[in-house]
Amino acid sequence: MALSKAFRGVDSGLGLNIKLGNCSYNGNVATYKVEVTIAGGLDKAASDFLGHVRVGNIPFEASDLNKVFKLNGRDVSIVGYKPRARKMPIVIVVLDTGVRRVTTIEGAMAGLGKPITPTVIPFEPRDLRGER
Repeated sequence: MALSKAFRGVDSGLGLNIKLGNCSYNGNVATYKVEVTIAGGLDKAASDFLGHVRVGNIPFEASDLNKVFKLNGRDVSIVGYKPRARKMPIVIVVLDTGVRRVTTIEGAMAGLGKPITPTVIPFEPRDLRGER
């Protein structure tokens, strides 16, 4: 994509990371989503990870960000968190290919060697005879 190549020259000169997102277009107008971060700064997934660790929503520590561990025999690193993803909210990157993937909280915890504590929802029996 020619537009992505044009941004590569601009971002290296300014110390920025420019990521080109989705495009919507009609006959004469194209609109792109562009995400700009400071080089070396945190992207949205990484800042979401740290924010949710800080308030205790996920069972990780801030030092777990960018920590390397093995998952399915490959070296991976945690790079972020997707708070709206219910099943696979942990964003990882495969180190030998640089590809971003997602995994479960339990998978990341096992890879880091941390104990997995199951969430127990108390069972409350109800009387169904009266509800009709």
